[in-house]
Amino acid sequence: MSNTSRLASIWLMLVSISLLPGCSGNLNRTDVIGTYEARHAAGSERIELRSDNTYGYRFKPVVGSELNSTDKWEFTDYGDGKKVALYNFYSHFPPRFPGAEIMLLGVHKEWGQIRLYVSYDLNLYYSKISSR
Repeated sequence: MSNTSRLASIWLMLVSISLLPGCSGNLNRTDVIGTYEARHAAGSERIELRSDNTYGYRFKPVVGSELNSTDKWEFTDYGDGKKVALYNFYSHFPPRFPGAEIMLLGVHKEWGQIRLYVSYDLNLYYSKISSR
């Protein structure tokens, strides 16, 4: 094996190993409990996932009155990965997403940071800011 091939193999192995901490597959329910936040053109949103399977939600619009709600949530495997299911939830990310009886947010962990995704394609997510 030439030195160039050996270096390329070592580099590929190091890159593969460095990507392992970014994996979301080993997350569990207790990992996602905590407070998440998103800031965008319409205002700021905060979701608190509590250990009793209830969540609190606050939306502070740029213009208008603050909205607050609470309901229940679940951590589940669904389709291609882990999801947080929020009952009777309405996200205020622009563009507006319709409310749903159950809204599934994708869970992704990368470099120790957990995000709840409204849309992977549009890169719309809530970032975890604290654990409870």
